[in-house]
Amino acid sequence: MSIIKQPFFVFWCIAYLLYYMLKHLGYDLPVFIRNYFSDFICLFLINGFALQLIRWMKGQDLELTVVQVIFSWACCSLLFEWVLPHQNPKVYTQDYWDVASYGVGAMMFLLWRRNFRLSEGKP
Repeated sequence: MSIIKQPFFVFWCIAYLLYYMLKHLGYDLPVFIRNYFSDFICLFLINGFALQLIRWMKGQDLELTVVQVIFSWACCSLLFEWVLPHQNPKVYTQDYWDVASYGVGAMMFLLWRRNFRLSEGKP
C-alpha cells in the first residue's frame, strides 16, 4: 500500500493541516501544542513523503533504514536549532526541546514502519 494512503499517515497529515489552519486563524492553542506540535510531527511527515518518493523512483519494497532516519533527525536539528538561529536570531530561536521533539517524531516513524511491516508478515 502507498505510504501516503495509509490511515495512520493520513491522520497525521490532517492533524498537521488542522493545527496549521487554527494557528493561522489566530486560535489560542495550548502552549505545548503551539510550541512543539509541528516539530514533533515534521520528521514523521518528511520521512513518510521521502519514503513515498523513493518508492515511486526505485521500487515498492524499500524502507528507510534507522541510519537514514537518524540522519534526517540530525540534519533538521542542526539546521533549525543551530545554523538558522545563529544566522538570524530575530526569526529563529534555538530550543533543545525542539531537538527532542524531532527525535520523538523520528522514533514514531520508525515504530510505525516496523509495526506496519510486521503486520504484513515482512521482517
